[in-house]
Amino acid sequence: MLKKPPLALYVHFPWCVKKCPYCDFNSHPLNINNLNLTNNSPLCSVTNKDDLYDLYIKALIEDLKTSLKYIDYRKLISIYLGGGTPTLCPPKALEMLFDFISNNLTIEANAEITIEANPASTLKNNLSTLKSLGINRVSLGIQSLNENFLKILGRVHDRKTALMAIEVVSSLFSNFNLDLMHSLPKQTLTDALTDLKEVLSFSPPHLSWYELTLEPDSFFGKNPPLNLLSDDAKETILMQGNELLLQSGYAHYEVSAYALANHKAVHNSNYWRYGDYLAIGAGAHSKVTTDFNIIRTYRTSNPYSYLDEVLNHKPFLHSNKVCKEDLPFDFFVNKLRIYEAFNLREYSAYTGDDFAPILEKLKTFAKEELLTIDKDLTITLTERGKLFINHMLKEFL
Repeated sequence: MLKKPPLALYVHFPWCVKKCPYCDFNSHPLNINNLNLTNNSPLCSVTNKDDLYDLYIKALIEDLKTSLKYIDYRKLISIYLGGGTPTLCPPKALEMLFDFISNNLTIEANAEITIEANPASTLKNNLSTLKSLGINRVSLGIQSLNENFLKILGRVHDRKTALMAIEVVSSLFSNFNLDLMHSLPKQTLTDALTDLKEVLSFSPPHLSWYELTLEPDSFFGKNPPLNLLSDDAKETILMQGNELLLQSGYAHYEVSAYALANHKAVHNSNYWRYGDYLAIGAGAHSKVTTDFNIIRTYRTSNPYSYLDEVLNHKPFLHSNKVCKEDLPFDFFVNKLRIYEAFNLREYSAYTGDDFAPILEKLKTFAKEELLTIDKDLTITLTERGKLFINHMLKEFL
């Protein structure tokens, strides 16, 4: 029987004000005047945004009911509301969801409960009400504090709105994350470090500082912007920014995540530690451990099709058992992303697979000085190894 890892819950909200050109997440502009209705569609009753969210919450609850069998007496260590822009959802609708969760699942007393927010919607929502629901962490998508770069990124907020949102969030929540991008078109080293220094002046407990990437399914992926930076320019920004963050007291604990002491993201860390997570909502992916198998499940991604399928009791779940030959990659694509030591015996405990063949591969990486292996089989990435994670993962494919 497999060891049951810690359990978290992810809730996906697919709508946003506008689709950003760099985004390849399952997000859709909110427009109730452009619904594709079919006979018996639950959307026929929708006349405004609140109606739509009430309907979506009902679907989320029905979705969650199908996953309750996987809990196995475990308590939730975290809940994460992502999107899209979850703060577009009216607090009263969120209250319905939290009531169901609290009545049907057990939440750890100190569980991290996060909601993602866009500065443009943060000021229009009553964050105090969200806090009263139990939300104790906000992840705010700033991306930049420079007007020119905000326009390039197609953000719906400006610098003033972003600064006001940071002030509001930091005044209400002791734990919050700021998202900041770097290596933007035309961005100089000075531009990038100025952005970073200004964000650091707010002392965010957690910072997601990541490079703009042209994802294939995004608008930028299909229509690359002009004046993209060279690899050398990106590397200079990354190295000097990383040094600034370390000097400012932040631990670089994951590829693009930095945290002050005791503020590593519990929810994201659970992903990388190969924890289990229930997931509900349009396009949401989950990973659960049964007694003998690891199951990965995904849902219909189109939010309107998802609503129709869930509320009309049609199939909306697609599940796959992780087969034996895929277990090494499935495990290490997560474990190698977080920069913390782990014992190789965890691989067998969580997958049921023999770690002996894996150890031979790891010994090869050790010879390349990408990681170290202690006598008790504790694996630790080297600084060099952090730069060659993809190289190692290819060996597990």
